[in-house]
Amino acid sequence: MTYYYLNPEPEKIFSAIQYLSDHNILDDNKAFPPTLGFLSGIFNENESQVTQWMESSNTLPDSKYRVLVLSLWYANLTNSKTRVHGILQKRQALMDDFNIFFESNPISVTEIPLEKGPWVLDSLWGNFMATGKKEPVARIIEALPWFNVKGDWNRLMIGKAAAWSLTSNAIQHKKVIDICEIERINQTQDIADKLDKIVTTARKKLLTKTSTDN
Repeated sequence: MTYYYLNPEPEKIFSAIQYLSDHNILDDNKAFPPTLGFLSGIFNENESQVTQWMESSNTLPDSKYRVLVLSLWYANLTNSKTRVHGILQKRQALMDDFNIFFESNPISVTEIPLEKGPWVLDSLWGNFMATGKKEPVARIIEALPWFNVKGDWNRLMIGKAAAWSLTSNAIQHKKVIDICEIERINQTQDIADKLDKIVTTARKKLLTKTSTDN
């Protein structure tokens, strides 16, 4: 999943869903956010195949199917709302969990409030790995002003997690470095400095890794 965006293979997505189910990843709490972000990105970019994937996965138990339902919602397709409502009406347990969806409209992963917790960052990274788009990374950068916030432990935790995850993923993905360098142009000096530090750290790690490998 980490580098899917470099070589998209939508024809293998159903097999991937089966694999994730067989290995109990779909209902793993730790894996749930990045899986949600990843699948929502896949669904958004392959709308014509979503119905087939959802129907083919319909035999999954609620505990595993729920991440697919949430991914469909946060894919924010033109008919995500109608599709999700139809699914929930056939699955009472999920209906009880997600009845709020009958009172709201779908949003994309990049619109989930960052304040909801570090799990949102994990979802955004999953989305990036599916699509390679700048939007999820730019959204994570929006949390950097909270890095030194006072009197708000939740935002402080999210801000520090954002900085750490940007550095970690910049080491793995050149595209993250490129996005950080582009996004710094329109940032305040403080955030631009943080992005510079992230990029510099990532480049040093990559240089060290290259030297070690050689």
